[in-house]
Amino acid sequence: MMLGTPLVGARAHSLTSLVIKKAFSVSVPLRSPLPHLQNSFTGLVSSRSFSASSKSSSLSKGSLPPFVPKNVASLIPGVATSAVVWTVGSAIANGLQPLPITGVPLALGLGFACRNLVPKHVRKFVPSTDALDPGLAFVKAWILPVGIACVGTKLSLKDVTGSGAAGLPVVAAAMGVGLVCVPQLGRALRIPPRLAALVAVGTSVCGVTAVMALSPAIAATEAEVALAVANVVLWGTVGMLAYPPLVRAIFGTEDEEKASKRCGIVLGLGIHDTAQVMGAALAYKQAYGDETAMNTAVVTKMCRNAMLAGALPFLVLTTKGAAMSGRGGISISKAVPPFVWAFLSLSALRSASDAMGGPGGLLTWLGGTVAPNFLGISMAGLGLSTSMKVVRSANPTSLLLGGIGAALVGGTALVGASVAV
Repeated sequence: MMLGTPLVGARAHSLTSLVIKKAFSVSVPLRSPLPHLQNSFTGLVSSRSFSASSKSSSLSKGSLPPFVPKNVASLIPGVATSAVVWTVGSAIANGLQPLPITGVPLALGLGFACRNLVPKHVRKFVPSTDALDPGLAFVKAWILPVGIACVGTKLSLKDVTGSGAAGLPVVAAAMGVGLVCVPQLGRALRIPPRLAALVAVGTSVCGVTAVMALSPAIAATEAEVALAVANVVLWGTVGMLAYPPLVRAIFGTEDEEKASKRCGIVLGLGIHDTAQVMGAALAYKQAYGDETAMNTAVVTKMCRNAMLAGALPFLVLTTKGAAMSGRGGISISKAVPPFVWAFLSLSALRSASDAMGGPGGLLTWLGGTVAPNFLGISMAGLGLSTSMKVVRSANPTSLLLGGIGAALVGGTALVGASVAV
């Protein structure tokens, strides 16, 4: 059955009412306009336990939609706890500056620690997981998609066609290698297609933000998202430390201007997350006094981030197409969820706004305030909803896949920069 098709018949409806009565004491369900989250949300609501991934997959066959309970008060513990964890993670990251550490992965780690590592004698003073579940499900079904859509207001064609145009062929080549080869390697390593797709987009595009943007569109599990984020943090950190001296050793003896641009392109492509790229570029500038390389790295990374607008639909279609092979294929309008269309629309609106003189106050607020905070709250909620049992049962081979993918993307950047500049 394709995502986005109408609800099934009376039997599914009776099961729906039973689930809602037990979870929220509500007799009449309200359908969410985000049917792409049916599978993941259903697992949360029906099991009342985030570790029961098998229950989620079995119930998803009934295509039960996510719901908003009439008792809004039941959402408060989960949403508020996620917001507090995000605030603490963000504050810690700010306190660690100028280290290239952001609050988003910290919020994920803190949320995971709060769920799994809180001592027993302390648990009586904090909300139980049952009390958090409705709010955490709401975060995943509503706050996350809105945050992803708002990221589109930060992406503009101006970044691609302006100062980044010189490195655009290298950006396209490196991203193409990652987006095409990593899922194929994942299949060879027997890694689930959704996890391989998350590793591919995190490695090839823009790290944690790309992982968060793709995960609900392909109904990825909490464990899959956590492993993909771990790949971004691990291999992005390795690249952040290794690439500055490496590119200096490879290109440093060449023509100064040409070497600076080549070094910047590789730094902007070979390292995953934006904060990690900025950290590596700053370290390169401080170590070698090369501001041109730092600026080139920043522009290259912005071009790469803008490519998320094309990478998302591509991976949604290829991942769902593989999962639905033999079942008549998929419809683009049904496979690509509504929030991805909203993301693309807001990106187009930002591009048009830039062409007419610059983004307005609303677009700036959506991209600069709503997007980072909603994504941060969502990451905290993801950590709070991920049990140790789920992580232990996950496939650790994804770290090997992430390392190979990082090497492929970085190697393509090295070769491409040598040829194109």
